[in-house]
Amino acid sequence: SMARRSALPLRPAFIIVLQTLAISYAAVVAYGRSFRRRIRRPAAIAEDLRGVRTRPELARVVAQRVAGLRPLPARAWQRTSLGPQGSWERVLQFNTLARGLSSGPGLPTPFPAEAESSYGGFSSVQSPSSTLDWRRRRWKVLHEVLRLEPALLALQEVDQYDDFLGPALAAAGYDSLYEPVADAPGLKYGYYSDGVVLAWRSDRFRLVGVHARGSHAAGRASLVATLEHRATGRPAVVAITHLTSKSGQAREDRRRQQVDKLLAQARGALARAEALSRGRPEAKPALLLLGDLNTDPHSVSGVHGGAAHEARVVPVLLGAGLASAYPLARCEADHDREGATFWTTWKWRGAYMARHQIDYIWYKGLRARAVLLPPAAVDPNGLPSPVYPSDHISICADFDFDVDTPPE
Repeated sequence: SMARRSALPLRPAFIIVLQTLAISYAAVVAYGRSFRRRIRRPAAIAEDLRGVRTRPELARVVAQRVAGLRPLPARAWQRTSLGPQGSWERVLQFNTLARGLSSGPGLPTPFPAEAESSYGGFSSVQSPSSTLDWRRRRWKVLHEVLRLEPALLALQEVDQYDDFLGPALAAAGYDSLYEPVADAPGLKYGYYSDGVVLAWRSDRFRLVGVHARGSHAAGRASLVATLEHRATGRPAVVAITHLTSKSGQAREDRRRQQVDKLLAQARGALARAEALSRGRPEAKPALLLLGDLNTDPHSVSGVHGGAAHEARVVPVLLGAGLASAYPLARCEADHDREGATFWTTWKWRGAYMARHQIDYIWYKGLRARAVLLPPAAVDPNGLPSPVYPSDHISICADFDFDVDTPPE
């Protein structure tokens, strides 16, 4: 009985110890998750952009910075539909190539590096130390956007938004939203988080609402928002994303899950926009889905490098009633034909040349009038190059926003 009485006080103490251990374990797990999901963003505006407030001022700065660099390649436009031209707007999609995913070794970084960067694996790039130097490359990225004068644009792999691209877009007359990747690979190299940007000319569109971002991301990062076209009063739901990369069926299936989620979010936003425009048939909402989807339109055999997979993403988008502004490649051979325009990225990956159509402008309820063709000539070493600042080219389409234009 004495032993039993002496054991009784130990029971609450034992429980307290277990509870303490459980709380400590939960704290460690939470800390680990927060560490893995850390986000790092620049704090100060780039010195070259301080005091730049207007589009003419920005144009002068950009012209000065690109004056000593090789000019961007000429690009041609191709008409995709005929008929009278109405109230049209230009839409751009561009993966800009993050600084943290392309910088070289031995450079000063914003944060202590956990691993040494090696030009992002772009081993064949001509003069990588200068071609991939962000201090020069950023001006060509900005110049590519500004020279095309889009009214609406989506960017991926942006890791210098707060200090550079954000202020530059604002000076050029754009409002914008930025969504960083919560577990960005550039962090281990000592750089900032990359993410996606949705921007629009404030005199052409106004923001109605933001529907999905942050923890609701569909892909590495994504945004779903509704904009109103000022000239016609027509709402447009815009979904932008950067899907998981790398080849193989497991990765393609993962991308399929991500695009399913994005489509569900876009449908929800469309339903809300339709409810608000009920009784106004001229204000039927349109849909735009823009992004680096990291997958070709067709199945991949793996003959040209990487692992094989059956196409899952593009068939889902086509099945949802969306149309591609650009013609879609039907097979791998389409990318390699002389004069082929079925590509948005062209780079060496180890021993093989990766030429793929993985960036897209999808739409519903609009009419695509014209698309911007790829450059006619590319550096033999692929992209990026001394001429072009990213491993992806920008793609661009003109759309009729007229309310009486039937969707294709």
